[in-house]
Amino acid sequence: MKAAVVLVLVVTAAVAIPVQWLELESAKTLQKGRLGDVYKNCSKSTDPLHIISLTLSPDPPEKGKNLTISVEYDLTEEVTGGEIKVNIKYDSIIPYDKTVDICDVLKTVNLSCPIKPVQSRFTISKEIPSDVPGGHYTGSVVASDQNGQELACFDLDFHL
Repeated sequence: MKAAVVLVLVVTAAVAIPVQWLELESAKTLQKGRLGDVYKNCSKSTDPLHIISLTLSPDPPEKGKNLTISVEYDLTEEVTGGEIKVNIKYDSIIPYDKTVDICDVLKTVNLSCPIKPVQSRFTISKEIPSDVPGGHYTGSVVASDQNGQELACFDLDFHL
């Protein structure tokens, strides 16, 4: 929402974050930093990971069905390690705050570190549980490399 590091962000949103946090109110293609009213690209122009496109299907996502995330990305620097920090608030309460290893996340989609500079794409599919609570969700996903430098950043803001 892309072989390696984009996977860091989107796979974190699909793998590292419990699937119940992924029920999105609106789903559109991410172009120039926006995915509808759900994701906002907060990356710096100098960040080495650039999302070219990100799509969700179904559009809009539905509880009890698979959410398929397709991402195309461009990675301009080699990544040998790092982490993804995920913070999700539900109605101003922080129910999910986690840091995961980038390389561990990549393993879940049959990729591995190091990640060479590349333009690529990937698709991942996860079921959205039917018992996801309704309400206002906000948060962020920030990926950093082996040196602690930001790779990419996304702010989240959506209603279920």
